[in-house]
Amino acid sequence: VSRLESWKKVERPIKIIHAFKEKYPEIIKDIKLMIIGEGTERKKLENLTSELNLNDNIIFAGAVNNYDVVNYLDNAKVFMSFYDLSNVGNPLLEAIRSNKIIMTLSNGDTSKWINHKSNGFIYSPEKNYFEVVAEDLFNLINNENYKKKIKKEIKTLEKEKLWTWEQRFSSEVELIDEKL
Repeated sequence: VSRLESWKKVERPIKIIHAFKEKYPEIIKDIKLMIIGEGTERKKLENLTSELNLNDNIIFAGAVNNYDVVNYLDNAKVFMSFYDLSNVGNPLLEAIRSNKIIMTLSNGDTSKWINHKSNGFIYSPEKNYFEVVAEDLFNLINNENYKKKIKKEIKTLEKEKLWTWEQRFSSEVELIDEKL
């Protein structure tokens, strides 16, 4: 879920799916990557998908309104964000709120939110992580208890770090009252 711009590095999840296909060809048919967004990189990303023979595994949804993003997240099993800069932003926070397993890079403040193999998966941007992510995906697919454990920790993360709308609204009202 992002603008399809070069700095968002949307090609990385595509390359992860390719690594998965190379390592686990027997179950690649069960893997779908949904790319939500529009931008200057879309054609390049579609071409990469074709070059890697992943057209059956990668779906480009295009731009969708915010309400529909929640519906897409509800149907997803995993949320991937592999930006060069901090991966903490609205899409990541929405994924946490939707109790999705997160796979991301350790940059910016991301490691303040995600703990590797505890409440998600976080990888060093300095390493070649495509095959490692593919292996972690395979392990999630094949271990229901592992998946449940991580999702339980994501729920804990949500309760500890994300405000409800009521909490946020109350805090904003208090700030305004202090200024008056």
